[in-house]
Amino acid sequence: MATTVAAALVAAGCSLATQPTAKPVSTPTASPTPSRTASPTIAPSPKPETAAIAAFLDEVASGKLTYQAAFRGRVRAAGDRLTTKGSLSVAGPAYALVVDFTFPRRGTQHIEHRFVGGRGWLRSHGRWTRYSNFVAERSMSPFAAILDASDVTFLGVERGAGGTADRYRIQVPTGFFHPLLIPATNLTAEKIDRSRLELVIRADGVPVAGSSTVTGRGRVSGQLQEVVVEADLTFRNVGSRIVVRAP
Repeated sequence: MATTVAAALVAAGCSLATQPTAKPVSTPTASPTPSRTASPTIAPSPKPETAAIAAFLDEVASGKLTYQAAFRGRVRAAGDRLTTKGSLSVAGPAYALVVDFTFPRRGTQHIEHRFVGGRGWLRSHGRWTRYSNFVAERSMSPFAAILDASDVTFLGVERGAGGTADRYRIQVPTGFFHPLLIPATNLTAEKIDRSRLELVIRADGVPVAGSSTVTGRGRVSGQLQEVVVEADLTFRNVGSRIVVRAP
């Protein structure tokens, strides 16, 4: 009987030892989805007016822009109306301004003004003198106060006719010349309140024409009066070799 029981235990042990273990159920693995290569994004071309303004700002920011301009204008102060006619030569921050002021009752007075190396000069009645109270902030260079794109307002397109290229009208918050240049002995304490310059530029940013309005004030024979200086400019020789020297 013992032998039989032992054999049974051995048989049972062998049965336990050979009990098949459960095989893990394999989960089918999904095939990876082929990745798609993203197509390169092509930036849209800038609008023609945007490109023209950018080209203009690049030239101004370079500090090396050279050009000449002829102008005619008007001055209104204390009921008097003067006319102006002159020219401007600009080489970077330096400029030379020549202007004739014609008064209604006392003829024409010739004025020249230069700004070179941070110093100003004035010529009246044939003699040059240092413009001792002149500072760079009073610069009469039309683009001197332009810093970046925030200073430019787009006004519209001038469509080219007969196959000519379009041009673009912009406005910048700068004027042309300061009222303190007006050769009136009874005009003092001149200040600018607001100024604007409307420009016509080509597609390459080159200025073609402009219209400037400077509104300020001054004391005429001691009485505070509004002073308005307007000028129409025609630009030429942009980018040519222009030299402006101190007198």
